Amino acid sequence: MKLFKKEYKSVYTVTIVLTMFFLILYMIDFGLSTSLVLSELENKWHDTKFGDTLRLLRKAYIIPPLKKADERILIVGIDNKTLLRYGWPMPRIYYKPLIENLNKYGVKVIGLDIMFVDRDRTEPKNDIIFSETVKKNKNVVIAVSLDENGNINLPIKELRDNTTNFASISAGMMLDVDGKIRRVYPFITEIIINGKNLTFSYKDICNSCDDLKNVGLPLLGTYLYSYYSGVDLKELYKKWHNEYGDRSLILNFRESKFNSSTVMYDYVSAKDVIEDSVDEKLKKRLKDAIVIVGSVAQGTFDHYPTSIHQQTPGVEIHALCIDNLLNDDYLRNVKFYIFLPVFLLAIWLPVLLIKKSVLKLSLYNFLFDIIILWLSIVLIKLRYDFYFAVYFIVNLVSYIYVIAYKSIVEDRQKRWIKNTFSQYLSPDVVNIIVSDPSKLKLGGEKKDMTVFFMDIAGFTSISERLSPEEVTNLLNTYLSELSDIILSKRGVIDKYIGDCIMAFWNAPLDIPDHRTLAVKSALECLEKIKELNIKCEIAGGINVRIGINSGSAVVGNMGSNRRFSYTVLGDTVNLASRLEGANKFFNTSCMVSDDVYAEAKQDVIFNYIGDIIVVGKNQPIRVWRPFRLKDKMDENDNEFVKNYDDGIKYFYSRDYKNAHVSFEKAYSIINDNLCKFYMSQSEKFIKDGDSDFNGVFNIKSK
Repeated sequence: MKLFKKEYKSVYTVTIVLTMFFLILYMIDFGLSTSLVLSELENKWHDTKFGDTLRLLRKAYIIPPLKKADERILIVGIDNKTLLRYGWPMPRIYYKPLIENLNKYGVKVIGLDIMFVDRDRTEPKNDIIFSETVKKNKNVVIAVSLDENGNINLPIKELRDNTTNFASISAGMMLDVDGKIRRVYPFITEIIINGKNLTFSYKDICNSCDDLKNVGLPLLGTYLYSYYSGVDLKELYKKWHNEYGDRSLILNFRESKFNSSTVMYDYVSAKDVIEDSVDEKLKKRLKDAIVIVGSVAQGTFDHYPTSIHQQTPGVEIHALCIDNLLNDDYLRNVKFYIFLPVFLLAIWLPVLLIKKSVLKLSLYNFLFDIIILWLSIVLIKLRYDFYFAVYFIVNLVSYIYVIAYKSIVEDRQKRWIKNTFSQYLSPDVVNIIVSDPSKLKLGGEKKDMTVFFMDIAGFTSISERLSPEEVTNLLNTYLSELSDIILSKRGVIDKYIGDCIMAFWNAPLDIPDHRTLAVKSALECLEKIKELNIKCEIAGGINVRIGINSGSAVVGNMGSNRRFSYTVLGDTVNLASRLEGANKFFNTSCMVSDDVYAEAKQDVIFNYIGDIIVVGKNQPIRVWRPFRLKDKMDENDNEFVKNYDDGIKYFYSRDYKNAHVSFEKAYSIINDNLCKFYMSQSEKFIKDGDSDFNGVFNIKSK
């Protein structure tokens, strides 16, 4: 067993190493944004959470559905029919009716997700008309962008001179290593390009905006939210900078649409707006709405892969940014003080369950993974980006290691246990120990035990009347039947000593009611003896004597290195043996100590035998006879017990005449040897007196 303990230590050591390895890997991967295996797998899971894979589960309400897009946000899409009618890029003359009609419908703010860096190719004066329209309509936001070198692409001078509403349509978007957009920066303050640290301010795109010189470059969605909500851009930037440490916001994607040029948000064709042919229902939606004008046609190349779709129009990413800000439900990373305990549980759970069977370990581990998966999905509702892949990977590695350990190492342990204990434990007990070897401690352990001795009375005289073969068969029959009863009551057969059975309870397995089980075994053995006497037809029958005691004893493998046995030692054992022999004095079949009686009396009716002094003891011991299980008592039994108890009361009050009467009444109900003993003692004391009797029987023989 020491070997097995050392092997468990090796499991803990390996798991500590795995814990440190994965924790360092996590810090490097997520803390330094190096995009190693953990973050890549977590990104894949992030896509699964929002993608179509879980659509059926959402429809069945097994998991919560995704939130629908905010109806206050609408897209005016430059779609295929707009391109067919007006071409691409669309001449700027048409932005005049587009903007004017939108404001006629009552929109709150208009964001143009289109760059106007070059002059209109069809007619130069179109730029003037467009710029005048923007000047007249103060709720129009013009786009700027960053190129690959970090330079700001500004719109044409006419637009810069006629408005102060500018926002970036590219700077805040953040592509992950796999090319997908899962998060955005609401503002850009600094970036590193080609080793250069570049800083940005709103003043870089609006020369007259001195009050915004300390505000970063806003994303289009951020600016539109600020305009719509009335939250000052400076206050919004301050909140993001102070509360979120300039970190990106994890997008909380909305429910996807089907058979539409857009993925999440409703759109109105730009052609219909320009021609003022918008459906009346949509006109009502446009009132007080946030409108983003942008391309939704596939051929315009303004599409990005996201968690929800491989071809998401860029204009919808700005819409989603607005949506998340409006509803304050962009996702947050779980705090490290929450992450760490879950991480540790994920990697240590298989180790904590190592003593369980492979089936139970696998079921509990699977249940843990399901709970983590479910939490990762459900906590979207609470705005948490709760990991799953990270926990699953570390849990899987730990699980595989533990299963491999159990398969290789514990197989040897189980074979050893079966070979060692199958000789004197019931198959059920052996199976329990094999499934959980921690219940077995070898080499000597002090425990609270119940010890049971049973001897066939007068077996020597019986054997003299039978041939050796008949003696062997008889002994095997009786001992087999009686041993089966003991084993069925979770007892352990210590040894057979000729015609005697020695057994004990509460080792190697802990059994809370071991005293009661031992007494029940004794009563059942006495009933079985009656059946066997009828079956075997032995002249005069066979009687047994049983002694049961409980208390502290040493249990374990005792013997030499070559030969040993699992046994129990101590004064508790010696007294049990003495009680078995003391039955001869009272002519009883079973005797238990007061310690056994104290527990078993809850289920068993006992008769008080007396206080005795046995060989090797100087102090008297109170002993009892188990009479019957409480649930098997009948009217005669109750009457017998009443008269017997009366007899005991009179006897120890030295009223031997009434004692004799009561014992005689009891004897008339049940032909009982203990009643006969006390009747004889009463007669003796009536005749000769009791001057030599102090209430204790001194039993000198073993």
